[in-house]
Amino acid sequence: MKKHLSYWIVLLLGLLCSPVRAEVENCAGLNVAAGEWSMLPFSSTHQPSVGGAGSLGFTYEMRAGKAYSSTRFLLHTGLNLKGGLTNFGQSAAKDSVALMGQTDLDGDPFIYVYKLDGRQDKYVGGAVQVPLMIGVQHKRFYMLAGVKVNAYVFMRSITSTNVTTYGVYAAFPQGINILKDKPEYQFFNDIKVDAGKSMGLKLDLDGALEIGCRLGGIVAEESGYDVPRNKVEYRLAAFADFGILDFHTAGNSKPLVTPTTYDTDKSSKNYVYNTRSMVDGLEMNDVMSTTGFASSVHNLTVGIKFTVLFQLPDKLPCVICNDTFTRSRSARRTGMKYEE
Repeated sequence: MKKHLSYWIVLLLGLLCSPVRAEVENCAGLNVAAGEWSMLPFSSTHQPSVGGAGSLGFTYEMRAGKAYSSTRFLLHTGLNLKGGLTNFGQSAAKDSVALMGQTDLDGDPFIYVYKLDGRQDKYVGGAVQVPLMIGVQHKRFYMLAGVKVNAYVFMRSITSTNVTTYGVYAAFPQGINILKDKPEYQFFNDIKVDAGKSMGLKLDLDGALEIGCRLGGIVAEESGYDVPRNKVEYRLAAFADFGILDFHTAGNSKPLVTPTTYDTDKSSKNYVYNTRSMVDGLEMNDVMSTTGFASSVHNLTVGIKFTVLFQLPDKLPCVICNDTFTRSRSARRTGMKYEE
């Protein structure tokens, strides 16, 4: 891999330093991409998220190099619209002590314990993306490297889990010291809790790499000026974008709270219990809203990309120069001698 990368770098430097006059072509087109979108947590026991993302956009590319050479320098930019969904699926948490020294409705002391099952943190996002890349094209193959500026104009976190709470009574005889599924005592069994919040505008900077090939017929090298070039080009590539910036939101917030009521029997109001007295330990941060989950979180998108490029018209040299033709006609009308 290092050997091939070094080869491409040498070609690129050769083009940049070449003393020969470069011929410049301008191309514009459309691209579509799809791939796997992950969030990578660093210094964390949790696994990366799994999801998918896609983009659709406009591409502009400038090519420079010696006329009809098989190797050319590329300057690539454009504007893409990107969207996707990714999900952290967390394993069931161990039973956690929320508060000790509590007293229930009967005045008996207990330890309040809760457990989370099926915890998931989903993220839905949409971004405007501007790639700024340079590269080299050699015969059928090409490579681009650079950065992509992403402005996530829409980003929403959706957190869901099942909550079970119970009380441990040290004063009760062994075997009956755990009291479960008693809503009147604030002990609930398997409550479904989910909440979402908008994360606002987020900026990210991706280091980007794209390697691919041109499809269809390629004009032969040194084929001569009487052979027309391809005006439309199709390309297929693999790409990888890695987020350089930490994706945590500013500050730590708690968007997920317990439900206001727990209804054991929706046919009767006698069995609706208030859960507002449940402890703060049941208010949970989503992954991006706390640094307690990981020291930093970074974007990673890998996938495939298809591009259609159209060569823009070139300004050709004039056959009859307008200035020369005008001065010549003026000289003939006035009888003056005209010399080129």
